[in-house]
Order: sequence, then C-alpha cells, then structure tokens
Amino acid sequence: MPEMLFIVGAGRSGTNLLSRMLEHAGGFSDLSENRYIWNYKQRYRSTDRRLPEEANEAVSTYIRRHYAVMSETHSGVLIDKTPGNALRLDFVSQIFPEAKIVNIVRDGRANVLSRSALWDEEGLLSDGTRPGMLTRYMRRIRRMRALGNLPNDRIPAFLADNMPALASRILLRRATLSGERVAGLREIEQRHGTRIARAVQWREVATFAAIEGRALGPDRYHEVGFENMLRNPRQTAEALFTFLGHDGGARSADWLDAKLDPGRLDNWKQRDRAEIAEIEPYLTPALTYFDYEVASDSVAAHKEGSR
Repeated sequence: MPEMLFIVGAGRSGTNLLSRMLEHAGGFSDLSENRYIWNYKQRYRSTDRRLPEEANEAVSTYIRRHYAVMSETHSGVLIDKTPGNALRLDFVSQIFPEAKIVNIVRDGRANVLSRSALWDEEGLLSDGTRPGMLTRYMRRIRRMRALGNLPNDRIPAFLADNMPALASRILLRRATLSGERVAGLREIEQRHGTRIARAVQWREVATFAAIEGRALGPDRYHEVGFENMLRNPRQTAEALFTFLGHDGGARSADWLDAKLDPGRLDNWKQRDRAEIAEIEPYLTPALTYFDYEVASDSVAAHKEGSR
C-alpha cells in the first residue's frame, strides 16, 4: 500500500495551504477530496460520521484499492484532504492503521465568517444566477473526474447526493450548507439559521478530530494551529516535517514566508460585532478547548445556558 497522509480540518481552515506547502517540498502528491470513496456503502449519508466497525472487508478493500490505483499515477506520500474525514478518524485509522494524520485548527469565529464571505462572493446566497450555478456544478464534476475522485460506479451516489441541494439553490433560491456533514445540522439550520449552523459545524468537526486524533498518540497525530502557522511559519514547518519524518522543512518555511500575510489574521474582528456575538456562544466550548481567547460575556452565556 502507498504511504498515506490525511490532512483534516473544518473547511476554510487552511487544509489547501498545508497540502500545497508539502507538495512544494517534494515527495508528496495531493489527491484532493475523495468524499465518494469514503462514503462507499455508507447507510446514512446525512452525516460524515462513520464508526470503526463499518470498515468491514468489502468497504476496506474498496477504499484501499482506490488509493492503490492512485499511487500508480502519483508519486511519494499520498495526501488525502477529504473534509468529512475529520468526523471519522477512528474509521480512517481502521482502514489505514499506519497512516499519519495532521489536523489544522483555525479560530472558529474566523472560520465561520470566512465561509459566509466565500458563499457571498460566489453568489450562492445573494446574486447567483441559474446558469452560473449550473456551470460551477458541471465544472466540479469535470474536476473530480479528471482527478480520479469520482469513479464510474460512484456517479449515481454523487447525483443522489447533490441534485436535491442543486434544485433547492436553483429553483427556490435557498441557501444550503456545504462541507462536512454533522448529524442534525439541517435541523439546526432550519430553526436557527445558516450562520449558527456553520458555528455548530465548526465546533463538532474541530473537536471530533482533536479528540479522536489525540487518542492515536503523537507518532500518528499532529495538530497545526492556523494562526501559529501564519505567525511562525518556520517553527510550524519544522515541527510538521519532524513529525512526518521527511526533509523539506526549510524549503517549506521559505515558501510559507513568501505566501503568508500575518496582518490578515485579525480581519474577522473588523466584521459587525453583532455577527460575532451571534455565533460566539455556540463556539465557546470548543474555543476554550483549543485555548482561544473568548469574550467574557460569551463565557457567561455558555455557563448560563448549560445550567
């Protein structure tokens, strides 16, 4: 089997940046996202969560075979950065017990506001046109096919997965959540709105990955703080490559230095304070878990709500 590296983290947390840094060092190949490989024979697809016992022989063989085929056209360590894997690290580890896992964590407030900004820019919430949405959808299919991430036998699963959401966006002009699938998230969105649903999404993804990842031990699991990576790129790169047991930390640090702008770290704080105040109480438990500073009124609100 090829040597595997799984990069996990909530969307908009820096997984792409991390994989590009590794590829720049040499000896790594980014396979992008493989959602429809990892949900093979998954009974309940409303969540990305899968338990180790679901990794039976048929499922494990199918998933391993996919990466074995990919290794024929990609050299070095294969990087998978399927977002939903953050919610099923025990399942992933059952199939690839030797693989290493890197979890990148970004401040949940910055993450949620970044997701909102991205969707506004793409027109999915505001001025997106029907032809524009269809074009993006077809472009996504072509890209996945070109990358090898959507084999012929998984096309029906892809269509069943995406057609309802696409119809909702095009016909009803209704916003739909993207990214990692957390159990109950649709109901939260319906009752509390998209922004709070994204806050819960980040909270569950970040904590699930950290709890299950840390249990694997330091030889198999490594955590990267997005903010620390921007402030201390050399230290971050050196620690990461030491964990991976590969050379290239110095080259990657130079690449990061040239690419990153630490001055943008606090941009989210310039957003409407009411926006931040709305989501912060839902993020507070996880922000505290990851040692982020939180407003005292958010901590008080969380304690009051937990009584």
